[in-house]
Amino acid sequence: MSRDKNMIYGVYDMTRGSGGCDDYFGYFKNKSGAKKELDIQYEYIKRKRPEDTITLTNDRVITTKGEKEDILIIIHPILLK
Repeated sequence: MSRDKNMIYGVYDMTRGSGGCDDYFGYFKNKSGAKKELDIQYEYIKRKRPEDTITLTNDRVITTKGEKEDILIIIHPILLK
C-alpha cells in the first residue's frame, strides 16, 4: 500500500491541553477536508476572541502576543498502520 492511502489528517485543538482524542475537531481522509475544518474553526475563534491577534497560516491557527506566537489549532498528519 502506498503511504498516502495510510495517511489521514486530524485537526487538533491545542488550547485544551489534555492531549487526548477529544482534542481533535475531526479526522479527514484528505488534507483539503482538514483545511476546510481549519477555516471553520479559524472563523469561530476570531469571533470568540476579537481582542486577540489571530492568524491563519497554511496548516495552523496562531495567536500573537508581542513577539510570542502560540499555536491554537493545527493539522496533524497521522500515518495509519
